[in-house]
Amino acid sequence: MDLKHLTFLRFIVATWVVIFHDWQSLRKYVNPDSPIDVFLGNGNVAVPFFFTLSGFVLAINYVDKLNNWKDIEKYIAKRLFRIYPIYFISVFFTLYFEVLNHQSSNFYKIFINVILVQSWLTSSFDPIINHPSWSLSIEFFLYLIFPLLIFFFRKNRVLKANLIILAFITGIWQMLCVSELIYTIPYALSWVFTFSIGIIWGLIYLKKQYNSSLLLTFVGLSLILSVSFGIVNFWNNIAIFCFGVGFFIFLVSSLQSNISKFFSLPIFVKLGEISYSIYIIQFPLRMWFRKVLYEYNIHLSSFKDFLAFYIALCLLSLLAYEWIEKPIKRKLENVFLRQI
Repeated sequence: MDLKHLTFLRFIVATWVVIFHDWQSLRKYVNPDSPIDVFLGNGNVAVPFFFTLSGFVLAINYVDKLNNWKDIEKYIAKRLFRIYPIYFISVFFTLYFEVLNHQSSNFYKIFINVILVQSWLTSSFDPIINHPSWSLSIEFFLYLIFPLLIFFFRKNRVLKANLIILAFITGIWQMLCVSELIYTIPYALSWVFTFSIGIIWGLIYLKKQYNSSLLLTFVGLSLILSVSFGIVNFWNNIAIFCFGVGFFIFLVSSLQSNISKFFSLPIFVKLGEISYSIYIIQFPLRMWFRKVLYEYNIHLSSFKDFLAFYIALCLLSLLAYEWIEKPIKRKLENVFLRQI
């Protein structure tokens, strides 16, 4: 199924995260507390967007493809081959710059980062080497439990059943967030809700049931709730936000408009393809960038500094995708998937 237009969404969201990480130095260029200040200053909410989008796309691509252990093994292998090469390189270079800066990570910290479990139990950044990789650790956990989730959710393909499950998950998650009970469960498990919301919206999309008056009524309510989150504490209302994100992705995919066709152009698809590298190598590249500026006594304004960094990040990500990520993934699949 053609979802090329969704690929560009990843680039937009990844860029949002990159801007957010530099926003304290950039916000002086906008009016304090203006809409753009609030929006760009809350780029951390882009991560739940990623999780919801992943659930949606995986549901569409694998709804009927995970029927036995061999299928599951191939699925997990493909996910690992997709994320691990660039991730491993990012960890290596982050450790290298830590050594140059007279910092150090113990063996345990390195080990849990290499096997991608550093954020399964805690939201702390202490165990993390490459800071943005906390979400990759969660994503890896969600990849592992996806076969179980899709097995359960795909049994209920009737519209009404899907909507009831969607409302139930959103409601339970919302109550956990408001009561702060969400902080009492392992960190990785707390993100299963946003991932599940994406999965269910994906299943609704597959059934082409968006012409139903029942769904349109439900969508209207979701829009009201999703917009209202802006006037209250975000993290207490993240369930409502992710519900709205799921609907937004569903709507963009369902309405075959000129906008969807426009964002399916090769240039936008390519930007979406390099978004993972943009996200995961931003931290080691920023460490190197600051080191170069310091050693050569280069002084740039915050805006010029960010612009130069962002251009370098996009170019490096393009090279990483074409020369490392894509060829290594292809080679690993050719070697190992034949044996499964």
